Amino acid sequence: PKPVVFYGTSITQGGCASRGGMSYQAILGRKLNLDFVNLGFSGNGLGEPELARATADIEASCYVLDFGANHKTFAAMREVYAPFLDLLRARHPATPIIVMTLLHTSRENRLPDLGKEWAERRKFIEQVVGERVAAGDKKLFLVDGATLLGPTGDDGLVDGGHPNDLGFYWMAEGLLPIVRQALSLPETAGMDLTVPPVEQWRDKVPVSLHSTRPDYVVFVPEVSGREVTDTGNEHFLVFDGPKNSLMTIWTQSTREGEPDQHIVFSQSPDHGKTWAKPRIIAGPAKPGEGLMASWAFPLVTKGGRIYVLYSQHVGKVDTFPHTTGRLTGIYSDDMGRTWSKPETVQVPRTSRDNPDLSFPANCITWQKPLRLTSDGKYFVGLTRWTSKAVKKNPTSSWISHDSVVEFMRFDNVDDQRPPSELKISWFASDKDALTAPYPGHPETSVCQEPGIVKLPDGRLFCVMRTMTGGPYWSVSADDGQTWSKARPLLRKDGGAPLKQPLSPCPIFDLEGPTAASGHYALFIHNHDGNYHGFKVTDTQLHRRPIYRVLGKFQPGADQPVWFEEPEFFFDHDGLLVGPPGKRGRLDLALYSSSTVVEGKTVLWYPDRKFFLLGKIISP
Repeated sequence: PKPVVFYGTSITQGGCASRGGMSYQAILGRKLNLDFVNLGFSGNGLGEPELARATADIEASCYVLDFGANHKTFAAMREVYAPFLDLLRARHPATPIIVMTLLHTSRENRLPDLGKEWAERRKFIEQVVGERVAAGDKKLFLVDGATLLGPTGDDGLVDGGHPNDLGFYWMAEGLLPIVRQALSLPETAGMDLTVPPVEQWRDKVPVSLHSTRPDYVVFVPEVSGREVTDTGNEHFLVFDGPKNSLMTIWTQSTREGEPDQHIVFSQSPDHGKTWAKPRIIAGPAKPGEGLMASWAFPLVTKGGRIYVLYSQHVGKVDTFPHTTGRLTGIYSDDMGRTWSKPETVQVPRTSRDNPDLSFPANCITWQKPLRLTSDGKYFVGLTRWTSKAVKKNPTSSWISHDSVVEFMRFDNVDDQRPPSELKISWFASDKDALTAPYPGHPETSVCQEPGIVKLPDGRLFCVMRTMTGGPYWSVSADDGQTWSKARPLLRKDGGAPLKQPLSPCPIFDLEGPTAASGHYALFIHNHDGNYHGFKVTDTQLHRRPIYRVLGKFQPGADQPVWFEEPEFFFDHDGLLVGPPGKRGRLDLALYSSSTVVEGKTVLWYPDRKFFLLGKIISP
């Protein structure tokens, strides 16, 4: 096969890499099993006509251009840039060409004039490429070089301007999906997402466990011999149990999506420092031993009864296996030692549900209910998926399946009735549900996973994930009975929208779940899903890193919570985890919860849906 030809500056050359094999081209070549030609010229990547012709003389499967930083003036760069690209295209009309803008360097922060000129050069390159794409060039690809150096930027530079080995690795990771797309390679080409044999990563797991710097460790899958058990751990809800206890439930399985999904329960005797071995309280212990149970959430009465409600699969699928289920409840009156028999909790049907009554509603309650209403009743939001029998998915991807947000209020929990006798009031249901348009298909809504906090003025503020590239918000002034139309979440009134792919974006009160303090922490990935070259559909790859965004109540404002600049909070070390020989996980999707432990607010979160951890979030 023809090689990929790279033309550019000392960065292309691999300057400051520790060895030749650590240039970003060499890393890409290994990942994609491709030959390459490196035409990098230290200080002399000037794009002269002679070099344009010499580059075009090489028959390539793809050309990658990374020049524009060596010219002494912007005018000199403008003079040669478009002619270089046009000559290459004229000689090779059907060959993919990838054009990179300039890397962001720390020199730009120290030298404002340089930063301004570098921004102009990037804008010019974007304009040159944009004009040709608009004119019909479908084989021309633009890469924003300023986004390639990872979450912390300067850590990838050796001298403020050239990448070190880490920087080149980040560049390769960012370019990988673009090169794959340009060459029409499979999405998984160059990505070995299979977890290696246990002996190859067993010793790395204890280190990887602490890569997000947790303050608490709740659960780590057991590694025994060549086996790893219970690697699917998500929807992790830690809550305050009776008698000042700390308890948790979560959905567990051999691996995410496996038919042995079940609900486990654990508690801590010492304020989260250690946790009892989890016990299954609903669902099968092994595949074939029953129908899966998932998406449980707790309710603790004033008298000490613990209810756990969950989705019980019924043996048939309407939307997805983990969403088609009957709302089912169990309870314990002895601190979780024993549990009642399961009972069905009635869920009213809406026009979004399957007309075939043998299919239950497709609902997920994501966060734990909180006593948020003025009369102290539990209140929570949920996602309702529209049945495929009612509305077809406009694309071939699961992410565009129609979904909306509704709300539940539990009216008689403290009466400690059997689960089947729980009374639930439903709000924003059916045609009044909160929606967010799917890009390109406004008739379809993708609005999911609501998180709710209480405002100092008594209103409820809700944040939801969408497919629009950022979260949406809504507010209720009547204890959640009616809600404002959902709108994009901005940093402040008139400000820029916050960025988030289709991934959980929980918001918590910094002084406790029901404090109404006016000070909040929102957690996002701080990108719209186009992360290091991954696409919005690559949900198991781009749901990282985690940024904390501090918010403050603004009396009289349109959007009642205004947010500070997102700050990097944590990321992991990139280790794939999961059962050996199976597809591993890389995401940090925050199917999380929050409690106050010894006066400090803690985020309880899954790391790669493998480890279950806790981290103090108070600033």
